Amino acid sequence: MKILQTLDYRELPGFSKLFRDYNEKYLPLKDFYSAGNPRDFSAYPAFAQELVSRPYPRSEIIPILKEQNLRFGSGDKSFQNIDKLSNHKTVAVVTGQQVGIFGGPLFTLYKALTAVKLAEKLEAEQGISAVPVFWLASDDHDLREALSSAVLDNQGEILPLVYDLTQFQEGIPASGAVFNESIEELNEKLLGTLFESEFKPEISARLKECYAPGLSASESFARWWAGWLKDEGLIFVEPSDPRLKQFAIPLLKKEILAASPSSQAALKAGEELKKSGYHTQLTQREDGYNLFYHNPGRASLRKEGERIVLSGSGESLTPEQWVLKLEAHPEQFSPNVVLRPLYQDTLFPTIAYVAGPSESAYFAQLSQVYPEFGIPMPFIFPRFSMTLVEQKYLSLLEKHSLKINQIFGNAETLITDVLRRSLPEESDVPLKDMEAQLKSFSQGLQKYVAQWDPTLIKTVETTVNSMIHQVDGLEKKILSAHKKKNDTLRQQLYRLSANIYPSGVYQERVINIVPWLCKYGPDFLKELSSIVDVSNPSHLAAAYTPGKDNES
Repeated sequence: MKILQTLDYRELPGFSKLFRDYNEKYLPLKDFYSAGNPRDFSAYPAFAQELVSRPYPRSEIIPILKEQNLRFGSGDKSFQNIDKLSNHKTVAVVTGQQVGIFGGPLFTLYKALTAVKLAEKLEAEQGISAVPVFWLASDDHDLREALSSAVLDNQGEILPLVYDLTQFQEGIPASGAVFNESIEELNEKLLGTLFESEFKPEISARLKECYAPGLSASESFARWWAGWLKDEGLIFVEPSDPRLKQFAIPLLKKEILAASPSSQAALKAGEELKKSGYHTQLTQREDGYNLFYHNPGRASLRKEGERIVLSGSGESLTPEQWVLKLEAHPEQFSPNVVLRPLYQDTLFPTIAYVAGPSESAYFAQLSQVYPEFGIPMPFIFPRFSMTLVEQKYLSLLEKHSLKINQIFGNAETLITDVLRRSLPEESDVPLKDMEAQLKSFSQGLQKYVAQWDPTLIKTVETTVNSMIHQVDGLEKKILSAHKKKNDTLRQQLYRLSANIYPSGVYQERVINIVPWLCKYGPDFLKELSSIVDVSNPSHLAAAYTPGKDNES
């Protein structure tokens, strides 16, 4: 893997001021991230000592984790790490993500590898016993997003892949979304886009094994990544498991009986963020609770006088009655985005949570939620971020002197700029000279007519501007003709943009890894793993050329 460019987030569009400040400076936001600067690795040992002095249900959850990871097909190193977690001195580096179909977008993999590398770094350099954990967002009900994916097909075009959702009841979580025979059709659609290669049979076999009728979206996702990342030691956790939900009862019980202390704390932190010059990251209702009730669809709870009402059905119960339901069937309740991290940190001694840019930002609003429940807030560690460049586009970048950050914009603007710069001198320079001469002529003529009739100055200016406008129009016509003549270059640039900035979105947020795996095989994953550097706060652009020098 060869690094082409290292990009500061300040040079890139689409990132919030809060994330940029947190990632680059930290100090302006220190009051909102209590553990400390995530890249001050010397601060981790003290926090690790605080965590290991606290009680966690280690012995209770380890058999469950072993059973889950056995089912997912995790590697030997994952089971070694589960055993390691039984030691009270071991902490966890946790990440998690929506269980996207076919493994989700590239950044899902980047989050997983960041957690692995951070755990390894803490152990090697700080002497902290740490294991990486991947939290499957199996309670997520946004199936439209989770079960949609996109790949770059063998023509370099973006191909959307969407599972048929009509079989599912509205509000069903990913853990309950069980695939039927239509998943086989989607598998074939994906496989039909891929190049023929020595690795395609393995890709095909794994897809059909992991994404098969009778498996849920979360189960398929876990099997897919557990198989590809066998050597990384990730511990996958399925939090919707009723046996794990038992440990969320005290957390959710307090949320119910204390009239949602999490909402009040998040609202307060949001106001303090605004006073500090940032936007509120999470919308909270004064009468809302940060948990959902599933039976079988998902519904939220809200306060109404002394009672709590279930949205949709209008079912109204006292807080105590809701607690009885919780204690009898904890699997029917799930925390939302505010309380989910606290559920995670109830189960694991979480020293750091690996988060995407938006997650990193909204954790600032949880700074006062954690103390309300007596749980230490972990370091919030921004995930590794990268744009992959296909080898076939490297020569195009070099030929036209393009940098990766120039691609992060409008594709048509990029094409126009490249074509304008490639215009032959004989058509470009005379037009620029003509425009300059007209402006000079206008100034001289205005001085001349001012001597005997100042009212003509405006007429001169209007006339010359009209001539300049005509010249500009001529230049556009020449450029249009040039564009038509260079249709091949135009198509190459469109494909370059689709590869690097598909539909105006960062590649890592949209594109699935399967085509790369089909082209390059398992070695590609090893190269990706080797390039992840948790000490580097920048966005990387990199290329992979199999069989050649891939050192960074």
